[in-house]
Amino acid sequence: MLRKRLFIPLVLSILFCITIQPQTSAQTDGVPLPVAPADYGKWESLGAGVLSPDGKWFAYQISRDNQDNELRVRRLDTEADEVVPYGVSPAFSSNSGWLAYAIGMPEAQRKKLEEQEKPVRNKMGLLNLAAGDTIVVNDVASFRFRDDGGYLVMQRYSRTDQENKGVDLVTRDLITGLEMNFGNISEYAWQEDG
Repeated sequence: MLRKRLFIPLVLSILFCITIQPQTSAQTDGVPLPVAPADYGKWESLGAGVLSPDGKWFAYQISRDNQDNELRVRRLDTEADEVVPYGVSPAFSSNSGWLAYAIGMPEAQRKKLEEQEKPVRNKMGLLNLAAGDTIVVNDVASFRFRDDGGYLVMQRYSRTDQENKGVDLVTRDLITGLEMNFGNISEYAWQEDG
């Protein structure tokens, strides 16, 4: 009889220990589970950031190992980000009315163009910060705002079939939206007022 009394609690204790042991070891080991190779590309790194001159906007780059990078634009008095896939090199106008940025392409698309010996060309995005409207312009190699923030100059890519090394230069009046194209420009500078 004494054996039965000892045997039953002993069996119950052993069963309890067996069932509880895997749960507690997983919780207390403190060893993180390994990351699957498929998840490596999702790792994000914070890149360069730019604050608007009035301090109301912040644009920053997110880089990922899989090259699916993006630009995030945040109005600092809200928590909402506008996300621009493959956006890089953000620049605010001095009057904080506009944000310009380059737009790249997915790595696979870039490699395909290179294999086909076709030119790889970025786009440019222009975000009106007051209205929230975005304009995308194809084939823009570089851009720069005038010091007063009223104009933007966009430098196009050089054509591969021309002997002249000059490029097209497009100026945009940011208030009216009027654009003026100048051909065969090798260098430029904004003129000071006066």
